[in-house]
Amino acid sequence: MTRSAPATRSPYVILLICGLPFLMETLDGTVVNVALPSIAKELHSSLQSLQWIVSAYILVIASTVIMAGMLADRFGRRRILLIGVVVFTVGSIFCSTVTSEEMLIGMRAFQAIGAAMISPATMSIVTNVFTGTRRATALGWWSVFGSVGLAIGPLIGGLLVQSFGWRSIFWVNVVPGIAAIILLLVFVPESRATRPKPFDPIGQVLLITFVVPLVFVVIETSRLGWTSPFIIGAAAVAVVSLIGLFLYERPKPEALIPVDLFANAAFRTAILTLMCGVLAAGATMFTASLFLQNYRGLTALEAGLFTMPMAVASMVAALLASKLVAKGQSRMVLLFAGATIAVAGLVFWITADGIVWFMLIAFFVMGVGFGALNDPVNVTAISQLPDEKAGLAASLISTSRQFGQVLGVAIAGALIGTGLGADMKSGFAQAAVPVWILLVIAGVVIFVLNALHRTSAAKGAATMKA
Repeated sequence: MTRSAPATRSPYVILLICGLPFLMETLDGTVVNVALPSIAKELHSSLQSLQWIVSAYILVIASTVIMAGMLADRFGRRRILLIGVVVFTVGSIFCSTVTSEEMLIGMRAFQAIGAAMISPATMSIVTNVFTGTRRATALGWWSVFGSVGLAIGPLIGGLLVQSFGWRSIFWVNVVPGIAAIILLLVFVPESRATRPKPFDPIGQVLLITFVVPLVFVVIETSRLGWTSPFIIGAAAVAVVSLIGLFLYERPKPEALIPVDLFANAAFRTAILTLMCGVLAAGATMFTASLFLQNYRGLTALEAGLFTMPMAVASMVAALLASKLVAKGQSRMVLLFAGATIAVAGLVFWITADGIVWFMLIAFFVMGVGFGALNDPVNVTAISQLPDEKAGLAASLISTSRQFGQVLGVAIAGALIGTGLGADMKSGFAQAAVPVWILLVIAGVVIFVLNALHRTSAAKGAATMKA
């Protein structure tokens, strides 16, 4: 059981307030993409450094968000959310003052500590104040904030970079951050689990020592080579940590990551679906921002405008998907999303070297697929845990989301890095082809996963209606 919001406080007001910091967090995950060419020029950054500037933010979230969810369940979801917003806002200010790429990577990591607290706290608050079929609709709207944040980040970033320079992309978080703090204090009630999970520091360390070396291998292999002792050592640490995490967590009744939960086919399918979808979106935004500016010669603002079809399509698709999910049509939505993402990869591939405006079609199609994906995944995954573990469910979903995104950025950078000139312009069209193929593969995997598993959607919808 959890403490619920008083009846005098509209759950829809709480949903809107929680949507603000979640929008900030997801927006910041992509707003930096469009600024990468400007950052590279001022800070003399390599492709690998640009990957780390993007990945450091996502990586810290992926590594710590489960612990953040546990803290929210134990000490209060609003309290942890407030701390997260404060750290995130202060970190944004620090990011705008750096003088080197190393400092920027470090400040992005600090900023991400706050971001890691935001996602599970907002999602668990929304889950707590809505019940029955209204929960599916509310989670659909919560997904809209995330989808729109991911999609409009490059647009806002392009406008700010062209008008005020790349440092301004971090200033944009300050005023909304302050507003979110005030609104949370005034309107959002506290809630927490009556039986929160115990702390699991060993599991947390094992998770970090798996995720960080894995991403290091993916990003740095193109530069260091597979025979590098650093690559071999990092790969060994990742493998040992993964095995250790599985063996340590499996027998624990209150594990950081409940391994047994992944034996549930519905939950496993939902998580893998989400990771593939976010991987495709992350790879798209990282590659397209560099592609449009460095190869096609667009300005930062023009490159940002190219993402508008993705933003609009993502928002509309998320809203329509939530209505279908509430009617028990999750599986149909996920099949559609997988097919659409695969088609988007093909359209990017076909239009990349043609008339530049044709790429707008690819962004629109990707937005439809990605927007449709989120709500059925959230509903299916959350339905596998009781309400008192809402923070854990939200954390596992957020971890999968961030892990998929960081892999998307890392893999995309690795794929284009082998065929890209030192100036990050030569050969970009050909170097980007493997990334578009990656999108096709991700979409096909999503389609096949949900075609093979016929009951996940029905079970999730039925649970939400109960």
